[in-house]
Amino acid sequence: MNTSALPPIIVSTRDAARLEQVLAHPDLHDVESAERLADEISRAKLLAPEAMPADVVTMDSRVVCIEAVSGTRHELTLSWPAEADAA
Repeated sequence: MNTSALPPIIVSTRDAARLEQVLAHPDLHDVESAERLADEISRAKLLAPEAMPADVVTMDSRVVCIEAVSGTRHELTLSWPAEADAA
């Protein structure tokens, strides 16, 4: 794969460490999506959490999404599955 054509990725060292722990789970060995995530982490620029640019979404970030067709506004928090609240 030509990684030079891919957009850059910035990941906090804290998020990368936790993602790598998740990916180490035996049930994820040979799972294509897990392998692709590991590839993305390996090419990411890692920064300390306090050095993350303000416009980069990290875990626990709150973002506003606006649906293109309806214009409906949604405020969402990016969370780990165990901490998710679908409400």
